[in-house]
Amino acid sequence: MRRLIELLSELYPKWWRERYGPEFDALIEDERATARVALNVLSGAFWMRMRTLLGGSPRDSRILGTLTKNWWLLALSGGIQAIISALYLIMQSEPAPLSFHAWNSMLVVLGRLGLTAGACVIMAALLASRNGKCWLLVLNGSALVVLGVIELGLTRFGVRFWTVAMLVILMAASTGVLELRMAQMLRKKGRYPGTWILSLTSAISVGFVLPFLALALRWIKIEPGSHTDLLWLGVYFAFSAVSMFTSALRLHTAPALS
Repeated sequence: MRRLIELLSELYPKWWRERYGPEFDALIEDERATARVALNVLSGAFWMRMRTLLGGSPRDSRILGTLTKNWWLLALSGGIQAIISALYLIMQSEPAPLSFHAWNSMLVVLGRLGLTAGACVIMAALLASRNGKCWLLVLNGSALVVLGVIELGLTRFGVRFWTVAMLVILMAASTGVLELRMAQMLRKKGRYPGTWILSLTSAISVGFVLPFLALALRWIKIEPGSHTDLLWLGVYFAFSAVSMFTSALRLHTAPALS
């Protein structure tokens, strides 16, 4: 049981272990190795993980502080995603099925734009590597890059819309959690009064998970010639562009958080 408790204590976040690890280990040593203690350690690790996810760790402050210098990369990605949205909506508005030539040409453009937008997001995350990588941005940018690769090769390889929907879900969820962290960090520091906008865009971003999950599981039927999938992709990237611009503006106008 003692070994189990030691293993469960490793589930606490790394930053928490570095700060409180020795004291916590000494406290555990003084306790009897019982199932109740093991359960308390497990539940404590779970809630600390949730607190870290929603409230961020001390290192998040340094990461977001560095991102204030890279806000222009997020703004650039937002501009490219606005173009992606416009192209999807143009394709969706076509009343008849798209010809192979038109479809293939548009996908090549969308793929290249997706690769560029995703690369900008990843660069914004990795340029913070001195203080730590912003893995939520890396996840978001990587999903966008993969989507661009899929669009470049879609006419040569059979790719189900389920794959595309899962990538959009990853982007929406990672953006939502990141914006929530940013809002909480700014509010905690008392540096910017408009954090409610970040909280709102965070909720809307996470809300996009449901329709794309419904599309992936075919709860929402895509009728032939309806281009429902293109409509949802256009709407999502329009919102994502606004979300990127909003995050970039908050990072640019807020003082450094470090």
